Amino acid sequence: MTEQELEIFYSQISTKIIETRKKLNLTQQVFADELNISRASIVNIEKKRQRPTIHLLYKISILAELDMNYFFKSFQKDIITNTKFSEKIDKRKLKEDEKVILKDYISKQLLTKE
Repeated sequence: MTEQELEIFYSQISTKIIETRKKLNLTQQVFADELNISRASIVNIEKKRQRPTIHLLYKISILAELDMNYFFKSFQKDIITNTKFSEKIDKRKLKEDEKVILKDYISKQLLTKE
C-alpha cells in the first residue's frame, strides 16, 4: 500500500469513528472515557494526526455494537489500488464514478478540518 493509499484508508476510518461517536451522541471526552483513552487521542484521531489501533477499533465496535467490518467496508481498495488517481487527476482522465469518490473524499477532508 502506498502512503497515499494509507492516508485515504485511515481518513475513511477516522470519518467512521467521528460518525460513530456522533451517532452515540457522545462528546469527545465521554467517548474517550468509555474507551479508556485520553480526549487528546480522540481529537488527534478525528483530525487524522494519529492512527487508531486495531484494538481501539475493536473497543469502539463493542461500545457501539457494530461489526468491526463497519470501519473497513468503505475503503474501496480495488478502486484506489487499480487506479492511479494522481496520474489521472493530472491528465484529467477520471471516470464519473472516480470523480464522485474523489469529490466525496475531498468534501470529507474539508469538513473535518473546520
